[in-house]
Amino acid sequence: MTFTIRSLAAALAVPLALALPGASAAQDWPTKPLHLIVPYAPGSTGETVGRLIGEAIGPDLGQSVVVEAKPGGAGTVGTAAVVGAKPDGYTLLLGATNNFVISQFLMKQPFDPLKDLAPITKVVVVPPVIVASPTVPAKTLKEFVDYAKAHPGELNFSSPGIGTTPHLGIEQLKQMAGIDVVHVPYAGGGPAVTGLLSNEVQLYMGGSVLVKPHVDAGKMVALAVGTAERLPSMPDVPTTAELGYPELRPANWWGLAAPAGTPPEVIDRLQKAVADALKRPEVASKLEALGFVAVASTPADFAAELPAEAEVWRKVITDGGIKIE
Repeated sequence: MTFTIRSLAAALAVPLALALPGASAAQDWPTKPLHLIVPYAPGSTGETVGRLIGEAIGPDLGQSVVVEAKPGGAGTVGTAAVVGAKPDGYTLLLGATNNFVISQFLMKQPFDPLKDLAPITKVVVVPPVIVASPTVPAKTLKEFVDYAKAHPGELNFSSPGIGTTPHLGIEQLKQMAGIDVVHVPYAGGGPAVTGLLSNEVQLYMGGSVLVKPHVDAGKMVALAVGTAERLPSMPDVPTTAELGYPELRPANWWGLAAPAGTPPEVIDRLQKAVADALKRPEVASKLEALGFVAVASTPADFAAELPAEAEVWRKVITDGGIKIE
């Protein structure tokens, strides 16, 4: 039998293709519904965002996206389920800041989120606003800090729970400003806001949509926003950077990830689908109504941010001696 160069190349290509099933699978992906896990209880903010994103990217991918709320262990159970899944792009995580860069320093986990997850995109950010009770004689962040220094241990601050970004954000402020304000954890953001309104606590950090109505009603005083720029909805409130705390930007955010080892082409396609979805007016308006700012970072940018942010929270937790009891 006579072999030409072309026939020889074709013959060699067959076993090579058979030896690389992952490449072929990635090219054909997706061929079945995707499973998006939100590691919190049904009805949570994460599930709301997950369903919105899932419905938006499904038609683009040609498959449905099944959203499952999988609570437990402060997000550890759901995250572990994604980490342990096959890295084929069919099981995804929509996690919060805690799942990616905080919880690892507060509890034992059977995985390392910085190594065992493949970042796809930071989806949305919740702009944080630091607010105070009007019972405190302070209209600015500096005035509050000065008053707290003059009354160490006499003021309280609320949070939705130990280790949440509202908790750690104020802890970071305490460490930067050198003030002693006592943490009072509540079971969720709603009760934490109620604690401030009833003057059980005098300081809180929460999402703009959650606190703005109370600020407008004069029941809270907005001291600062923890974002790079002022919020269009609260243009008179200065940023933490303007007030001398450029590193104090404790926003809670939601990001999309897959198990480590997921093919890069699948990661890129998912990121593009999310980015395109966030540009649609009907999606953007719903997110805005919920108080979110769309991000849609690239996989490389998202991955690059995580180690540095993890180190910030590791230091805050270590220096503050914070533990989940």
